[in-house]
Amino acid sequence: MTRLNATADLLDSVTAAAASAAGFGFVDPRATFTGHAVCSSSPWINNLTWPIDDSYHPNKAGHVGYAAVVAPALTSTVGITVTAAMLQAQAVTLTAQGKANAAKDAGIRQQQVAAPDLTTPQARAAAAAAGVDLNDRASIARADRAAEARQVAIRTARGLPVVAAG
Repeated sequence: MTRLNATADLLDSVTAAAASAAGFGFVDPRATFTGHAVCSSSPWINNLTWPIDDSYHPNKAGHVGYAAVVAPALTSTVGITVTAAMLQAQAVTLTAQGKANAAKDAGIRQQQVAAPDLTTPQARAAAAAAGVDLNDRASIARADRAAEARQVAIRTARGLPVVAAG
């Protein structure tokens, strides 16, 4: 979950920066979802599903929570009162729209991703040249951390948001 949370953090920081650059405000919904993780007793986010259409997207309760944090920012400048019933109705609408989008997503052709074969002589030679012992988890972990540090340095140098995967 750490990498998923890091991805959400990165998505929010990039979205906030883009909104600000365009002259818009940004409401960060992450704190609202605290205590409602996928495996909690009252999850607001779907777990991994198959097909994956709704995986890690807000469920009905999540849409209500999301609307509760976003609605005040949308209505505060025009003086509209937002009620729980209005948020509930919006959650139903958003859930229906999400299902419609999921149906469209179902048309996306699945691609196969395969892990590299690290047993080939070429892979072993490349690892050895990089100073990585493929039989030593600590050596692999050090190489992974070093690669991440290089990526962070590149993003930092380019002024891009950085979220450590942890």
